[in-house]
Amino acid sequence: MAKITTTPGYQNTILFRSSKTTNANNTTASIGLWRITGTIYIVKLGGVVTTNLSSNHTAAHFRLNDQTAQPAITLATGTTMSSLLAGSAFGRTGLAAVAVTKWDNAAGLVLEAGAAGTPI
Repeated sequence: MAKITTTPGYQNTILFRSSKTTNANNTTASIGLWRITGTIYIVKLGGVVTTNLSSNHTAAHFRLNDQTAQPAITLATGTTMSSLLAGSAFGRTGLAAVAVTKWDNAAGLVLEAGAAGTPI
Protein backbone atom coordinates (compact mmCIF):
# COMPACT_ATOMS: atom_id res chain seq x y z
CA MET A 1 0.00 0.00 0.00
CA ALA A 2 1.44 3.41 -0.94
CA LYS A 3 0.06 6.57 0.54
CA ILE A 4 1.00 10.13 -0.41
CA THR A 5 1.51 12.18 2.73
CA THR A 6 2.71 15.63 3.70
CA THR A 7 5.82 15.58 5.85
CA PRO A 8 7.40 18.81 7.11
CA GLY A 9 10.60 19.41 5.16
CA TYR A 10 9.81 16.81 2.50
CA GLN A 11 7.49 17.30 -0.46
CA ASN A 12 5.49 14.61 -2.23
CA THR A 13 6.30 11.96 0.35
CA ILE A 14 5.11 8.43 -0.40
CA LEU A 15 4.67 6.09 2.54
CA PHE A 16 5.10 2.39 1.76
CA ARG A 17 3.81 -0.19 4.22
CA SER A 18 4.37 -3.91 4.03
CA SER A 19 3.39 -6.71 6.41
CA LYS A 20 5.60 -9.80 6.30
CA THR A 21 5.73 -13.09 8.15
CA THR A 22 8.98 -14.96 8.73
CA ASN A 23 8.70 -18.72 8.75
CA ALA A 24 12.33 -19.78 8.32
CA ASN A 25 13.42 -22.52 10.72
CA ASN A 26 17.19 -22.85 11.29
CA THR A 27 17.98 -21.35 7.90
CA THR A 28 18.62 -17.99 6.29
CA ALA A 29 15.57 -16.11 5.00
CA SER A 30 15.55 -13.09 2.71
CA ILE A 31 12.17 -11.41 2.64
CA GLY A 32 11.40 -8.80 0.01
CA LEU A 33 9.53 -5.76 1.29
CA TRP A 34 8.93 -3.72 -1.87
CA ARG A 35 9.79 -3.68 -5.56
CA ILE A 36 10.66 -0.18 -6.75
CA THR A 37 12.11 0.77 -10.13
CA GLY A 38 14.00 4.02 -10.41
CA THR A 39 15.70 6.33 -7.95
CA ILE A 40 14.24 7.05 -4.52
CA TYR A 41 15.18 9.05 -1.43
CA ILE A 42 14.52 7.12 1.77
CA VAL A 43 13.65 9.24 4.79
CA LYS A 44 12.96 6.43 7.30
CA LEU A 45 13.21 2.67 7.21
CA GLY A 46 12.01 0.42 10.00
CA GLY A 47 9.29 -1.77 11.37
CA VAL A 48 7.28 -2.95 14.34
CA VAL A 49 7.07 -6.51 15.63
CA THR A 50 3.40 -7.56 15.70
CA THR A 51 3.80 -11.17 16.86
CA ASN A 52 6.32 -12.38 19.46
CA LEU A 53 9.47 -13.67 17.76
CA SER A 54 10.99 -17.02 18.64
CA SER A 55 14.71 -17.57 19.22
CA ASN A 56 17.33 -17.71 16.45
CA HIS A 57 16.38 -14.48 14.67
CA THR A 58 19.93 -13.26 14.16
CA ALA A 59 21.87 -11.00 11.77
CA ALA A 60 18.79 -8.96 10.78
CA HIS A 61 19.70 -6.23 8.31
CA PHE A 62 18.34 -4.26 5.35
CA ARG A 63 19.78 -4.64 1.84
CA LEU A 64 18.95 -3.80 -1.73
CA ASN A 65 18.30 -6.53 -4.27
CA ASP A 66 18.91 -5.61 -7.89
CA GLN A 67 19.29 -9.29 -8.91
CA THR A 68 23.05 -8.93 -9.64
CA ALA A 69 24.22 -7.31 -6.39
CA GLN A 70 22.79 -7.06 -2.92
CA PRO A 71 24.50 -4.11 -1.22
CA ALA A 72 23.72 -3.80 2.48
CA ILE A 73 22.08 -0.55 3.60
CA THR A 74 22.71 -1.44 7.25
CA LEU A 75 25.56 -3.47 8.73
CA ALA A 76 25.38 -6.92 7.09
CA THR A 77 26.40 -8.79 10.26
CA GLY A 78 23.11 -7.47 11.57
CA THR A 79 21.26 -7.31 14.85
CA THR A 80 19.85 -10.16 16.92
CA MET A 81 16.06 -9.94 17.05
CA SER A 82 15.58 -13.23 18.94
CA SER A 83 12.61 -13.33 21.32
CA LEU A 84 11.50 -9.74 20.67
CA LEU A 85 7.97 -9.22 21.92
CA ALA A 86 5.09 -7.69 19.97
CA GLY A 87 5.35 -3.92 20.17
CA SER A 88 9.13 -3.87 19.81
CA ALA A 89 10.49 -1.80 16.93
CA PHE A 90 13.57 -1.70 14.72
CA GLY A 91 14.97 0.67 12.14
CA ARG A 92 17.83 2.16 10.23
CA THR A 93 19.19 4.99 12.36
CA GLY A 94 22.64 5.65 10.93
CA LEU A 95 25.04 5.05 8.08
CA ALA A 96 25.19 1.79 6.13
CA ALA A 97 28.06 0.70 8.40
CA VAL A 98 25.73 0.82 11.45
CA ALA A 99 23.63 -2.19 12.48
CA VAL A 100 19.84 -2.06 12.62
CA THR A 101 18.72 -0.45 15.89
CA LYS A 102 16.14 -2.35 17.91
CA TRP A 103 13.88 -1.01 20.63
CA ASP A 104 12.75 -3.88 22.83
CA ASN A 105 9.36 -3.28 24.45
CA ALA A 106 10.53 -5.14 27.56
CA ALA A 107 12.18 -1.92 28.80
CA GLY A 108 10.67 1.57 28.87
CA LEU A 109 12.17 4.02 26.40
CA VAL A 110 11.62 7.29 24.60
CA LEU A 111 12.64 7.76 20.97
CA GLU A 112 14.15 11.13 20.29
CA ALA A 113 16.28 12.74 17.62
CA GLY A 114 20.01 13.25 18.09
CA ALA A 115 19.56 17.01 17.69
CA ALA A 116 16.70 19.49 17.70
CA GLY A 117 14.92 19.64 14.35
CA THR A 118 16.32 16.29 13.21
CA PRO A 119 13.80 13.55 12.31
CA ILE A 120 14.02 10.33 14.32
